[in-house]
Amino acid sequence: MSYVLDELHKLCRRKIVIVWDNLQGHKGLQAKYEREHPDWFHFERLPTYSPELNVVEQCWNHTKNVCMENFAAKKQKQIVEQVQLATKAINKNLLPDFLKHSKLKQ
Repeated sequence: MSYVLDELHKLCRRKIVIVWDNLQGHKGLQAKYEREHPDWFHFERLPTYSPELNVVEQCWNHTKNVCMENFAAKKQKQIVEQVQLATKAINKNLLPDFLKHSKLKQ
């Protein structure tokens, strides 16, 4: 995960808000970045078990229950392609709505 955060910082080059669930592994990584790179990220934690606030949960729910409902792939490549199409649709059209639904401050 630290590789992803490092690459995200290289890409954006400004302070980024990271919204995390309460996974234990995130706490140590958060402490490391707050100590070593306090100007890279601002961390916000979701309350314990709050899938309605977690935008990622809404994205996966939409992908599984809308974009891939009744989808039967014959090859792994078809699954990857279908998930990529779903991701593009979410990023293009649905992400702002998912953020509004979460009621997180934007």
